Amino acid sequence: MQELAVHPQTDGGPLLEGGDVEANRFQDLCRVLELDTENPDLNPQVGPQFKSQRAFLNDANTASREMRNQGRFPFLLVFKDTQHFFPHGHVSDTKANPDFIAAFEEHWYDARSEEAKNQPTTATPAADQPAPTTETDSKKHVIWPCIRLAGENASKSDTKPGQVQHATTYLDLLLLSRADFRGGFGLRLTETHMSIIVAIGGSQLVINFSFSWTGAYVRRAAYALVYRLYDPGRWLDPEIKMVYHKAGKPFCTYNISFPGEGESDGQTDTGAGADAAGGGVSARGQKGRIRAVTHDGRERDAKQEQQTARMRVFLSDYSCLHGSCTFGTRTHVFVHQPLKSPNDVKVGRRAPRVVKIQLCRDNLRFDEIDILNNIHRDGKIPGVVRLACHERLPSIVAGREQFRLGLEQRGSPFMSIKTPRQMLMVAYDALEITRILHNERNVIHRDVSKGNILFVPPPGTPDFTSPAETSSGRSDPPPACSPVEPDEYPSSPSTVDTQGDSQPAKMSSHNSDPLPAGPPVNEYPPPSTGATYETAQEELCSRPGASVDAMEEESAKQDEKYCFIAALLGHSYRPLSLLISDMGRHLTVDPYWFSDDDPRSNPQYVHECFQRTIFNFLINNFDEPFMVCKTSDTSRTVFTVPKESTTPSLSMSTLNSEFALPYLLPVPEVCHRTIPSKVPPYPATFTIPRARSARVNADEAGVFRLYKVSRVRLIVSLQRPAKRARIPDSGTSNNQ
Repeated sequence: MQELAVHPQTDGGPLLEGGDVEANRFQDLCRVLELDTENPDLNPQVGPQFKSQRAFLNDANTASREMRNQGRFPFLLVFKDTQHFFPHGHVSDTKANPDFIAAFEEHWYDARSEEAKNQPTTATPAADQPAPTTETDSKKHVIWPCIRLAGENASKSDTKPGQVQHATTYLDLLLLSRADFRGGFGLRLTETHMSIIVAIGGSQLVINFSFSWTGAYVRRAAYALVYRLYDPGRWLDPEIKMVYHKAGKPFCTYNISFPGEGESDGQTDTGAGADAAGGGVSARGQKGRIRAVTHDGRERDAKQEQQTARMRVFLSDYSCLHGSCTFGTRTHVFVHQPLKSPNDVKVGRRAPRVVKIQLCRDNLRFDEIDILNNIHRDGKIPGVVRLACHERLPSIVAGREQFRLGLEQRGSPFMSIKTPRQMLMVAYDALEITRILHNERNVIHRDVSKGNILFVPPPGTPDFTSPAETSSGRSDPPPACSPVEPDEYPSSPSTVDTQGDSQPAKMSSHNSDPLPAGPPVNEYPPPSTGATYETAQEELCSRPGASVDAMEEESAKQDEKYCFIAALLGHSYRPLSLLISDMGRHLTVDPYWFSDDDPRSNPQYVHECFQRTIFNFLINNFDEPFMVCKTSDTSRTVFTVPKESTTPSLSMSTLNSEFALPYLLPVPEVCHRTIPSKVPPYPATFTIPRARSARVNADEAGVFRLYKVSRVRLIVSLQRPAKRARIPDSGTSNNQ
């Protein structure tokens, strides 16, 4: 990643040529943070001066204590050096150690053993002294959901792009763990500058404000940062409240609000509530009525706010199970885990077991809420989750809106299946579900993968839910069909609606036997001819993906002399390569090449073939040892290659703002290296820097053979019965 220079203003704004750059930069910072530059709290007459990197933590703690002593904030914000400690409790189980962290005093805890806690420590400092930051401080640990700021101390050995990347990565991790924050702040300290990094969840914009230690505005910028850490304002989502539990090992749960029975979906504008919650203070107005004063000076009637709040219901005891894509869709998934008693608060039909919150584009042709409502409009479809409640809320990012989905069922990830036997059963049901969706509801998933399939574990496991509560019930009537059998019943043409750019609906397989076949459907409009064929291809790609990622408990060394797929499979799972090859043969010829009267041109043909292949494989190998060989809890390592950094747009159009800022940073991105969708008939060479080994995902039909893995080149070609091509010693591709 290359260093980004401060670009000149292109869309107009407060930055003036020939003026005081840091003065205008401070104005930009206050405008982004929605603070008044003339606020006396940002420039007190007495207090720390913030003149060096070494004294920053002490100065920040002193400024924080002064703000708390004014009586505006109930808790004390404490900055501590944590470069030798790893915060726990991240939603992705990531281990990262920021150089310093800011969190409220009550959220810091002592993670030492009981014997170590009994050892004498230094006395607690006086009330007028800053919080301790030395190694003698016993409370040095904090969990990620309680962190309000994670910063980086620049090292002389690191380059500036590396320093910026570290600070931005900590900000990314912070926003993943803080589902209740709409945006976040990072900090990078060098010997000459203090850089405040601001990011908004769901936006590709990362802004860097740099101030010199010798400048006139570094002190005011530091006070502005501390003030916003105390009072996030609009940056805090008032509909998600974090609850800290410190009994035993600390952890956090969330209370999430949804509209009550009397409130219609999508009609609630929580912008005012967000300002008030972030906000500010209450004051007495004329005639003794309470009026709310927000951080931007606006006033609202508190009585009206209370009436609006009464129409919403907060659902408690939700744990954050998943977080991803901070600067894109920013998805968080919460699971209800009651601490004392079940959640008896119901919204709509029943209380949701899972809540999914996601930022989606507001101009989608189809969205997940409409698709799920359409699927279950005339009866429950087995294998597809159902909505208990849903809501659309405005976002501070222009062009996006927040989708909140309360789901009635909870499933386990597809990759958590422990045996091939159970995996194939789930795969069979997933194929059946996609056929039902296409035949009965004209819905095509278009993103069937191991990450979009959930399954209900067997009875007796913690995640099991009864058939009455899950999507495993029968549909009425069962809409399955068999295109391979004779056409016995006529059917009318149907119009297929695809999801387009919308997010896929999660699936849960049913536990019962396969659904009985119904009347076949042979008449399809041209746009739908290959739709289910593509779904079957996605199903095939998810099967070897699960087999490759899974590693048996007693893994043997891979043998690259065999077929590519067989070499990627573990030693105990080699027999599965026969199943994958049999399924791949049905995709060797595109169905467009067959005549209309050929059964293979039917889009349901591949589904039927896949199901029969899986069913026959299960019957023939049901009691084989490899079918019950459990996978290890540790997945195989997947080689990743960082994408080339790209300069984000200089426009602030992604924000609800009227100005542009020139202090931009690239968003950190990593991706999995895969073979392109179009593989040439000759060996293709792919340059992978700094790689001694790699894993390749096959997207095309056919089997790949791994020819050579060197340090910088990976050579792959389609498997043929012909003699293997000789690879030159120079490592270049052989085009014969």
